[in-house]
Amino acid sequence: MEKNLKDKIQKWADRQKGDLLMDLMKLVNIPGVSETDCKEVPFGTECQRALRWMLDKGQQMGFVGKNYDGYAGSLSLNGEEQKNPEMVTGIWCHLDVVPAGEGWSSDPFEAVYQDGLVTGRGSQDNKCSAVMGLYVLKGLKELGISLKHPAALYFGLNEEVAMKDVDYFMAHYTAPGLSLIADCGFPACYGEKGSMTFTFSTEKLEDFQVKKLQAGIADNIIPADAEAELVFHGKEYCLKAEGKAGHSAFPEGTENAIPLLIRQLTKLPEISDETGKTLQALYKMAVSTNGAPAGINVKDSEFGDLTCCAVSLKENDGKWILTFNIRYPDSADYETMTEKLKKYGAEHKLELNISHHLPSFGFSSDNPVIQKLTEVYNRETGADSKPYAMAGGTYAAKLPNAMPFGISFPDKSAIFEKFPKGHGDYHQPDESVILDQVIRALAIYLMALVEIDETRE
Repeated sequence: MEKNLKDKIQKWADRQKGDLLMDLMKLVNIPGVSETDCKEVPFGTECQRALRWMLDKGQQMGFVGKNYDGYAGSLSLNGEEQKNPEMVTGIWCHLDVVPAGEGWSSDPFEAVYQDGLVTGRGSQDNKCSAVMGLYVLKGLKELGISLKHPAALYFGLNEEVAMKDVDYFMAHYTAPGLSLIADCGFPACYGEKGSMTFTFSTEKLEDFQVKKLQAGIADNIIPADAEAELVFHGKEYCLKAEGKAGHSAFPEGTENAIPLLIRQLTKLPEISDETGKTLQALYKMAVSTNGAPAGINVKDSEFGDLTCCAVSLKENDGKWILTFNIRYPDSADYETMTEKLKKYGAEHKLELNISHHLPSFGFSSDNPVIQKLTEVYNRETGADSKPYAMAGGTYAAKLPNAMPFGISFPDKSAIFEKFPKGHGDYHQPDESVILDQVIRALAIYLMALVEIDETRE
């Protein structure tokens, strides 16, 4: 890329900081927790409000918008994704967020800008990417950058739950020829672990009369809080456990409240042998983060080891239901895992139910687009990073020729120095994003679009 164009892009991006900040805060203020089962409109009224905001904002900026029947939306300079999508380079993000949960220092849906950080649910995952995408289109327009493969911004509403937004899109519309998924860390990602959500349900635990059993707010969050109110041998108990929340794909540094609560339950006096054994079986699986008690632990130096984390605990008609989220590497076999989980369940009188499965996927790390994206990132940051495979799941698993690329940078020290441990990152209380890094990502994306335009056939 010519130095003159690089300098123009960087200076232009720096000038967008104030406007981009205001737009990001407005979008964060929309509490778009996706409601998969909403009968009135796809994914609930708040997700529709976020979709409408994006489309209205894009059209105010002079772009052409498309509403995909309330399941997703897109924006482009001239509606190219509606005319010849195979030639388009799509930038994908999502407008839905995980539930806020407890423990915030401010209102999670009233964005706060302080010390260079935007704090609010969805600020980092993934509304910063949505607003950055708007400004990528603005940059292409104002800088007069012409691409053989025009760019379009796509935004979904159900990424955090089941990705039914992209399922619908793929069933009714044509995907872009190349998709960049702006929902991970820099540089380029060439593969993702598979994911699986399952439950172990007990038989009726007659020892307990449960008044309240609450732990977990989403299937991809390790819970920081768990609580049980129950009657046991005529005596009322109120038990609470506190840990540290985090993304279920990355359990390092978290402390799961579910096994902490179950451990308290196992210590109740005069608990029956049968109930004690059941709780111990649940505890062993919940306290582990790799599924080792069921024999499904798999190590993988490329994709990372298998993780298996408890994400919710509830009671229904006397049966206790413990939900787990697995992220498994390409070297793990889904059928083998399933059989081992069935065996563990049978041995401990636990019923297995699998509610979600998304296979792993990957490109060669030598893919020319992957290499070019990584080259641009390294050149602009001075890093020497390599393409990587990751545990997190994105739209890339559902879309053809899709590659995760940014926009998170490895240095989050400004966040971690401001908030206590277990706060500040995505899926945590006080979720925040560093504004200067969003501006930096904006410039990198504009440069990357120019350079991969020449790489694509």
